[in-house]
Amino acid sequence: MLVTGSYDTTVPSVIRVESDIPIPTMRTGTGRPSKYNFIETLEVGQSFAINGDTPHFKAKTVGSSCYTVAQRIRKTTNPEFKVTVRTMEGTAKKPTLVRCWRVA
Repeated sequence: MLVTGSYDTTVPSVIRVESDIPIPTMRTGTGRPSKYNFIETLEVGQSFAINGDTPHFKAKTVGSSCYTVAQRIRKTTNPEFKVTVRTMEGTAKKPTLVRCWRVA
């Protein structure tokens, strides 16, 4: 599809165009470290459990949090790092006890 016509290509006065600004090598993310970063210290075969009584942790978010941290570890320091998470009690939508294992 060919579009014809004139378009305003002037840079708005509130935008400053700059040259030769280096791109940072590492993305900064949200600035808050994950409270699950400790999984990097787990040895293969070790695990931990989160239940309704674990302060500052929620059983419902263990899986996504652990998989996210493991993905970051694979990208930055250990390409073989893997975890698995299982609901031990409750249902998938309302877990009451969840366990995370380092498997590789």
